[in-house]
Amino acid sequence: MASASSEMVSYSSNSNPKWSYDVFLSFRGTDTRYNFTDHLYTALVQRGIKTFRDDDNLYRGEEISVNLLQAIEESRSSIVIFSKTYADSRWCLEELAKIMECKRELGIFSVSNFLPCGSIRCTETIREVWRIVRQISANLSGWHLLQGYESTHIKQIIDHITKRLSPKLLPVEELIVGVDFCLKELKSLLKIHLDDIRMVGIYGPGGIGKTTTAKMSKDDSDQVKSLVKCCKWFGLGSRIILTTRDKHLLDVYGVDESYEVKVLSNEEAFQLFSRHAFRQNTPREDFVDMSKRIVNYVQGLPLAIKVLGSFLYGMAIDEWKTALGKLTKEDQEIDSMLKICYDGLDDNEKEILLDIACFFKGAEKDFVLRILKSCNFYAEIGVRVLCDRHLISISNNMISMHDLIQQLGWTVVRKKSPKDPSKWSRLWFPDDIRHAFLGEKGSKNVEVISCDLSRSKEIQCYTKVLTKMKKLRLLKLHWSDHCGEVVLPPNFEFPSQELRYLLWEGYPLKTLPSNFQGDNLVELDLSNSNIKQLWKKSF
Repeated sequence: MASASSEMVSYSSNSNPKWSYDVFLSFRGTDTRYNFTDHLYTALVQRGIKTFRDDDNLYRGEEISVNLLQAIEESRSSIVIFSKTYADSRWCLEELAKIMECKRELGIFSVSNFLPCGSIRCTETIREVWRIVRQISANLSGWHLLQGYESTHIKQIIDHITKRLSPKLLPVEELIVGVDFCLKELKSLLKIHLDDIRMVGIYGPGGIGKTTTAKMSKDDSDQVKSLVKCCKWFGLGSRIILTTRDKHLLDVYGVDESYEVKVLSNEEAFQLFSRHAFRQNTPREDFVDMSKRIVNYVQGLPLAIKVLGSFLYGMAIDEWKTALGKLTKEDQEIDSMLKICYDGLDDNEKEILLDIACFFKGAEKDFVLRILKSCNFYAEIGVRVLCDRHLISISNNMISMHDLIQQLGWTVVRKKSPKDPSKWSRLWFPDDIRHAFLGEKGSKNVEVISCDLSRSKEIQCYTKVLTKMKKLRLLKLHWSDHCGEVVLPPNFEFPSQELRYLLWEGYPLKTLPSNFQGDNLVELDLSNSNIKQLWKKSF
């Protein structure tokens, strides 16, 4: 599938050593923590903007937290969300004062989100405070949430922040080989000196380095958020780079130029493999022959070279021989090569990889570690091993995984019962989830469910089936676009004794099931739901 390289745009928090965050969110928790503020925070993080949000309810004490004031000082910008009771809070006003102080001293800009005056509770006690607040904020950029969709306002705020922050070069790993010629060719196709709009497509097989090439060729005008359909969306001087495995898609989108990324030459592949397998440009003398044979098998694909090299790093020569024997027995498809590296992981690392492939890809590292630890995994060491072996990557505190690695994870989950999702340990595709929910046998092996409801038809949940999912520990039902529907019976119940994470956007009932057990629950998110009471009885 084609993708726009600039979806990975990030913003420098390190150009000034004082800046730990791009944005500080100031808000009244009781008003907006679980609705507008949460949606805005999620959108900021997804755009790659490092954002501070007080998740620890720091306002319980009588004095504003020193850590909170420090976070304001170390943030390049602030978004102040004025809501109904913002001015009632002494601590919110102290935050605002500190934000304005930092704005004067550090040149940090603020973006304010104003609710209409009529919806703000203006008693005599705080009328004067609001007058001062309005006076302070008079010169700040602002939005009024009186009419229109919340998502539209959030997009406007994100776009504004994006334009004001200085973009930096995308994170590119240090051990890159064989891109000089590609980069030269691609730059010639971009024609940066022309004041026009150009779309350039990069195509080639998975794992060949299309995204890496696109990152290194990125232009400041390339602020594309989604797949390009019309050049008229962009201003003069824009350069849009699309990456895909299918050249035909580039013709469909009408790109101006196409560039095919070639596999590495034998010399380049040998050098890249040596850097990952030996941490030097050439292999050790007694490993030269086997290194050459392995490089021949991977056929110049950078992803396979990096993963295999990292997998073999530090192993004894007999272990190399075993790995080489497996390679010669398998076909030369890249997924078979990657499967050998998966097999070399321990059980803890395998489970973490599968959780990331089916549930956590694209999530914040700190969040992932917290949930994984609650599931009794050795999270930190597992994630580090996966990173060291190039099975995942971490940039701007977000966990990424190459599509081919993700597909490998999916294949592992499906392998035991390819045609019966009810027997899988993890469910992520809407049709498979629907099939599992409709099954009479239940899904006793299911541990993880992640479903984008906007991609699914109506899903019916039967208590008889759900109650058999006694291993369920991660459940996420959300929508990326329009709201899908989950039909629940009146006596709806589901097992929750092992549940660590529950996100159910638009939960349709007024209370959680009567049998709900939250003893092991680490995080609960019922955004945009009909919930009135969490549970009918305490636990």
